[in-house]
Amino acid sequence: MKVKASITLSDTMLRAIDQLIGTRGNRSAFIEQAVREHVLRRQREARDARDIKIINAHAHEDQDLYDDLEYLREISDKALRKFERENRGVAGRARTRGKRR
Repeated sequence: MKVKASITLSDTMLRAIDQLIGTRGNRSAFIEQAVREHVLRRQREARDARDIKIINAHAHEDQDLYDDLEYLREISDKALRKFERENRGVAGRARTRGKRR
């Protein structure tokens, strides 16, 4: 449903609108589209600001998870190095034992 509204614009703004829409253009349609785009942009910016606030509020959780994963990687690397040190040559000895039979 359309509702009639009265707005006041500067003559400079009206001339700019008229240049954009041409002689057959519809000022009301042009202004409505411009306002619609502006409102949608403002709504999107507000939504994005809320989302950023939520993301930032939970950023420490991501950092905690990253720290945990880094710790697990470090202890896994240490455990692997220890295993390799303790088992150096075991595969070679097993092959050698197999040949002696």
